[in-house]
Parts: sequence; structure tokens; C-alpha cells
Amino acid sequence: MRVYELDLPEVMGFKGKVLTERRAAPRCERTVVPIDLRKDWTDSLSKAGLSSSEPTVWLAEGLLIYLTARESADLLTRVARS
Repeated sequence: MRVYELDLPEVMGFKGKVLTERRAAPRCERTVVPIDLRKDWTDSLSKAGLSSSEPTVWLAEGLLIYLTARESADLLTRVARS
């Protein structure tokens, strides 16, 4: 299984530090994509290795409450096209 984790660069930096301090090791292939999801992130995700021909599952946990209605719609539209 491969996991692509997208979030703000500062969030991913903090999370990486905590995981390293805790000596946590992923049980899958984990690819971090530091990006602002309010912008177009599809190219960054493709460059990180996601192929549109692979089946995917998407999880947007605790995210949409921080976005405007327009930003949420844009994000979900991009997910549907990916």
C-alpha cells in the first residue's frame, strides 16, 4: 500500500519531527507532499508518483472546516479529476 500525505509544509515539518523523535516507522510506502491544498496540488502529487491509472481512496480528515466553500469545492473537484 502507498500513502500520499498532503498538508502545509510547516505541518508536515512538525509531524516529521515528532515521528522521528518517536522513532515511528510507517508500515506502508509513505510519500509526503508539502503543499497548500487551497492551491493546485495535482502536479505536485503526480510528480511525487501518483498515477491516475491506479485505484485510490481519499481521506480529508479535519480539513474542510478550515476552507471556504469555494476552496472546498475546488479541492473536491481536483480530487474527482485525479
